[in-house]
Amino acid sequence: QIELARKQARDRGLTNIEFQAADAYSPRLPENSFDLAYCRLVLMHLTRPVDALQAMRSLVKPGGTVYCEEMDLGCWLCDPPVAAMSQFFELNVALGELRGEHFRLGSSLHQVFREAGFEKPEVDSNFVLVLRGEEKRLLWMTFDEFSPEAVRENLISQSGANQIAAGLRDLAEDETTLFGFPLLVQVWAQR
Repeated sequence: QIELARKQARDRGLTNIEFQAADAYSPRLPENSFDLAYCRLVLMHLTRPVDALQAMRSLVKPGGTVYCEEMDLGCWLCDPPVAAMSQFFELNVALGELRGEHFRLGSSLHQVFREAGFEKPEVDSNFVLVLRGEEKRLLWMTFDEFSPEAVRENLISQSGANQIAAGLRDLAEDETTLFGFPLLVQVWAQR
């Protein structure tokens, strides 16, 4: 991803950008140096999201802002209901819990900010709805990526995974079923 980002910056003639890989808990960047620290869909994949947020907090100058966006995979919509959708999200959350990840973090992100030392976090949200188009394929493609791991962890059989995948493919083609992506919560606060 870093190499792809560097290439895209070069292709656009951007020369004032630096890319580097670092640990979320120890980013190896100068503390008290930035006006803004931002992450999207990162904390939910970490076993210690408060520690990572504290590391982000240490990077911003006093008065600087930390801004994070995280999903809550427990808040989504499918109308009319499709069993494959429920199964997809249940499996995703179960796999995350098995690994100490927090796939329902979005709704409690404001509390994580408080635990990390922010007194007055602000909140907003985004709930994307789609009836048709490429966006509806995202669930099926995501399931295709993580279902082998759910099978390895004995959360589902291969035939069960195949049934969910088929249901998600059908949903992607169905222009009469409304799909709401998981709730995306934005929280920000000043240091």
